[in-house]
Order: sequence, then C-alpha cells, then structure tokens
Amino acid sequence: MPDDLRIDPSEAKGLLDAREAIVLDVVASAVWDELDVAVPGALRIAPEEIDRRWRELPRETAVIGYCTWPEEHTSARVAQLLREHGYRAFALRDGLQGWYDAGFELEPKSAEGGRRVIDVCPDCGRTHASHGVHRSAT
Repeated sequence: MPDDLRIDPSEAKGLLDAREAIVLDVVASAVWDELDVAVPGALRIAPEEIDRRWRELPRETAVIGYCTWPEEHTSARVAQLLREHGYRAFALRDGLQGWYDAGFELEPKSAEGGRRVIDVCPDCGRTHASHGVHRSAT
C-alpha cells in the first residue's frame, strides 16, 4: 500500500477532533460480529457494501477508514476506491489495534450496526446527534 494512503492514529485523532474528517468502520463483517467496540463516532459500511454505498459519504471532510487486518488491507482498498472517486481518504495505520495502542478511547459497538451514514450532517460531516440540527439564517 502506498505510504501516503496511511494515516497515523494521532494525526487521524487530530483531524477528527478538528472536525476535518469522519471515521469509517470497514471491519470485515465476519470479524465485526465478534467485536464489542468501535472508534467513537464511526460510521459503519461493511467492506462488501462499499462499492455501491461510497456515494453516501460526505465529500466535505476527509474519510479515515479502519479495519482489523494486518497491513490495513481492507481499509486501504476502501481508501483507494474513495480516492479514485475524488475523496480525501486514508487507512488508519495499524487499524483498530493502532487506535487502541495509541491510548485513544473506544466505545461500545451499537447493536444496530454503527451509525448510519444518513445521520451525518452534510454541512459539516459530524453526526447530527453530536451537534444538533443546523439552522438556516433567516
């Protein structure tokens, strides 16, 4: 995988904290069923669905995908696909384990399969629940 496709957990956290990126959970479905945790705020699109669902992702922010495969194979494939469609996309270096090893928090995985892409604000890329609904100036 090209090195510029990877992003270190600390750099990813900085982009997420600055609301300049969203995090995308692309853990393989068979593995995902066994996990109890996720990166906070992660949107879930199963890797086998990304080819038909990539258009749902906001273009205004970077997309940081993570998985659990060594060398980030799944998230790298997703990041490359997104780049081919004009997104600023990265694979989280060392995946979910790298995030954890960097000392960043994890949250319990939601029973319904992560946040839905529809919950993302098209204006800022954050989840609606994290900031409320934008109001138009009148």
